[in-house]
Amino acid sequence: MTAMYDIAKEMVERGLLTVRTDENNPDIEVFCYSRDAFQNGNWNSITLTHRGAIYYKKQMVNKPFEKIFNIGEVEGVNHDTISRRMENEQFDVLHKSNGHLLICSHFYDENDESVFVWSTKGSLPNKGNDLLNEDIRLINEPDGLQHKVEALANDLGVPFTMMFEAIVQHDKHTLYEKDIERYSDMYPTENTFVLLGMNTFFGGSWKDEPLYYLEHLREEFGFTLVDHFDNMDSNIKSWYEHKDTEGYVIRFENGDRVKVKTKEYWAIRFKKDLRPENIIGKFRVAGYDRIENKLPEEISSQVVPLIAEWFESWLIEEWTNLDANDGRAWKHFNVASEVVSSSKEVATDDKLTEGQKEYILHVLKEKPFSEYALKCSQSKTKRKLFCEWFSNNDAQKKRFADVLTTIIDTIGE
Repeated sequence: MTAMYDIAKEMVERGLLTVRTDENNPDIEVFCYSRDAFQNGNWNSITLTHRGAIYYKKQMVNKPFEKIFNIGEVEGVNHDTISRRMENEQFDVLHKSNGHLLICSHFYDENDESVFVWSTKGSLPNKGNDLLNEDIRLINEPDGLQHKVEALANDLGVPFTMMFEAIVQHDKHTLYEKDIERYSDMYPTENTFVLLGMNTFFGGSWKDEPLYYLEHLREEFGFTLVDHFDNMDSNIKSWYEHKDTEGYVIRFENGDRVKVKTKEYWAIRFKKDLRPENIIGKFRVAGYDRIENKLPEEISSQVVPLIAEWFESWLIEEWTNLDANDGRAWKHFNVASEVVSSSKEVATDDKLTEGQKEYILHVLKEKPFSEYALKCSQSKTKRKLFCEWFSNNDAQKKRFADVLTTIIDTIGE
């Protein structure tokens, strides 16, 4: 194992990173900071850089963007700091495209053969990953993105990592129509992949390629390049009032980036997607993953733990409810709330509810309740029952709406 791989795996065990393995090639793994790391601000050199980090046979083989914060989100990117840097350093102002991040990692295997891995920041094209699999179907179409990156690989002959914004019909974000119009060039389209940045591996180190090099790639290989702005007002706070855009990304010469999102974007997003019933609906369809894939990270990182808390409460009060059926379930416990029956006795007790039986059998395995709750959240039936319970609970809905309003109001302060 490499030292970096050991550290990354340790971070997984500590709950600071997630890891997923390619079902078709177990030598390929993708690491990303976890929801807990984001929510609790557990940022270090590993969690910041592992935002789609690909390991091949335990060697890191790509360099995606580091975590990009909203201005004001953490101390290092407050307004005063960024304004001072803009006065003293070279920088570009790029359009904050409104889609999802798609990463192309090109490297060479032990036989010096080119390998291309397409991923999101935390997933690979495994079975059930409809979002990424549909992206890959599109990029493999004739004259699609795959052909362009292959041509680039043949031309460069070195490893590289390219970051794209996928603005696609199968994952329409808030400003999909506006961004499709912006990036359609001369030919109308329903799907486009916008080049945001690129890192290349030369002479034993990675280089964050400047904007002029990306413009060269647009001319030579036909990539769609993110818009940039040369004459922006130096008063960043005035950017919040801009219309018809999610916002901007400030890229400094050393590769540091920070996001600035507009008030109009958040207002539209709140009206369109950030209502309690919409978010709960996403959970009902595909659980926590759907929320994390569909909502901005600064929203999902706070919303998911809240829904998880309510889901666990529902499990205890409604689904498992040990007092139901005249407290039949307590027959299987002693006064110390320890299960005294065998698994066979529990499984064959036809007076237990399905939820009681399921929960007691889990307790017998001496596993934590959180593990049981996570497994339950993967059940379509239980998510449906929970969402029906939630929709009939006016107090919870009001609390959720208030929380969402607070989250929006405090982003970027």
